[in-house]
Formats: sequence, C-alpha cells, structure tokens
Amino acid sequence: MYKLIDKKFYDFYTTKFTFVYILFLFFVSLLSIIFTYQLVLKIPYLVDEYSNIIISNIPFGYGPLIENLYNGNGYIKLWNGSDNYLSRLPFLPIFETLLLKFTLNIYLFLLIKNLLFFSLYFYFAYLYSNTQNKSHICFLFLTSIIFYNIYNLSTNLNFIFADAFIGIWLPTIFLILSTKFHYKNFVLGLMLFFIYLTKTTMFFPTLTISILYIYFEKDILLKKRFVPIFFLTLSIIVWGSFAYLKTGVFAFGSKISSDNQEALHIVMNQNFHKYYPKISVDLIPRNKTKIIFENEWDNYEYYKKLNNEYFENNKLRVLKDTFIKVKFIFFNIRKDS
Repeated sequence: MYKLIDKKFYDFYTTKFTFVYILFLFFVSLLSIIFTYQLVLKIPYLVDEYSNIIISNIPFGYGPLIENLYNGNGYIKLWNGSDNYLSRLPFLPIFETLLLKFTLNIYLFLLIKNLLFFSLYFYFAYLYSNTQNKSHICFLFLTSIIFYNIYNLSTNLNFIFADAFIGIWLPTIFLILSTKFHYKNFVLGLMLFFIYLTKTTMFFPTLTISILYIYFEKDILLKKRFVPIFFLTLSIIVWGSFAYLKTGVFAFGSKISSDNQEALHIVMNQNFHKYYPKISVDLIPRNKTKIIFENEWDNYEYYKKLNNEYFENNKLRVLKDTFIKVKFIFFNIRKDS
C-alpha cells in the first residue's frame, strides 16, 4: 500500500507542514461557515428552518435534476415542456447528490466540499514548492494567494454553480503541470476527465492542455504523455454515449449541453450592455417562448436560430458586448451582480 502513495505525500504528514495544514483547514472552515451564513441570508429559500438544503430550490436549473438523482429517479429533469438529459453536465449534480446523501445540512455540506477541494490545492502547492526546491515563503505564498481575491474566493466557497469547482481545479492543474511526481500523468488525466464533465466552457481548455502536454512535457516517456488525452477522450466518449443512448445525438463540441443555445440567448440581447455586469442578465426583459418542445434538441435548435439571426443583424453590438465582457474578466475591480 505504501508504494501506491507518493513519498512526498507521506512526508507531508510527518513534517512541520502538518501544523500549517491544520491552520489551513481551520481557516477554510471558518471562511466556509461565514460564507454559508451569508449565503443563507442572501438566498433564504435554499434551506428549511433546520438549515437543511431544499434540493429542488438549488438554482441555475440544478435543483430538479439533483432532486431526481437524490430520489433515485435517474439523470433527468423536465424543462421547457420536455424531458431533459443533457441540460447540465454531470459532475456537479452527481457529486452533490452523493454529498447530500451524507448530509442535508448546508453548513456541514459546504464545509466538507470546501475542505476537500481546498485541501487538493494545498497539497499540490506543497508538492510544487518541494519538488521545485522553492522556499517555505513560496509555499506560504501559494497557499495564501488563493484567498486574496474576494470575488474568486466567494465563488470557490459556493456550490450552486460549476465555477465553484473550476475555480479550485484550474490553479491546481497548473501546479500539477509544473510539478514532478510519480503519478503526474494519471492525476492530470483524472482531473481533465472531471473538469470536462463540469462546465461546457472547459471543452477547449481541457483539449488544449492535454495536447500541449504531449509536446512540452520532455521529462516523461512519450507514450506516458498520452495518458491525460486518453482520460479526456474517455470523458468525451462517456458523456457522448450517454447522450446518444438517451437522445440519439452524440454530445460533443457546441452540443456538449442541450442548454447551450438557450443560455447564449441571454447575452444575445440588445439590452445586455445595460445590465452586465452591474445587474443580473437574468433580469433582462425578454419574451419567453410558449412553444412546447418535443425534446431538448428542438429547444436547442430553436434558440440557435434566434441567436444566429441576432448575430447577423447586430454584429457591431455583439462586438461591443464582447469587449465589455473582456474588460470585466481582466480588469474589473468591483463585484458583479
């Protein structure tokens, strides 16, 4: 069993860094409890009087799906008049369902989730510092930098959207890429596998990382460098096959989620720049369709047609809105809506 554990992982628990890790856990726990209290105040309908999560009220379309999973009714939800299997990627719903099976208490639920994911980052920050012969100051800097940005921190402490997981995983991946350890290929591949199944916008980053890894990772045998892209391919096949079995369409690329075009329709709007980022774009007045779709791909094609028409007729506005988003992502110093 010892051989399956990287020696540096063993050393981690037998050195003075154990004390640092305990402080780290305490700090994350404190932040998690404070954040959960604020979240409940902000979204009171998320929990009942006993602070138990009301699963159906989890926002962004996850609630009904997770509720069905929790009750053993399968990976399905009713949306826009039809059964939907692919409106949400599976990692978040499945992971949170398993955690909810353990506890419905929102404080304990978020505490466990945050301790798990922040610990993952902590370990690879330590491993990076150690294998790169960096100083203890470097290690302390890496473990603290993840807390400096309040906006990112509040996102990482959350659980109601995919960025709550991606925000921890992406910096962890870049630490892994810069670290030498025995199971690097396997761990990187496993993380790319799950990240692909977490958020639709991760399609290109996961593909880019796995391809560039083959070219730039010179210290590992060529055949081993293909392990991450193998895991990513496996992830694509698993989700695509599930989609094909349920809907007759292999989910890939822009069709990785049947909800993509409807979500895009929110920003394909003349009023987008009047709301984003100060006011939630969900509040933009728009005519909701009264069409009852036969299946989720009819819904996809309907909104795709509307989006294409909007783009053709409003190219300048789309370009300006793109600059607004770029400005917010890279230069914004205020909290968004």
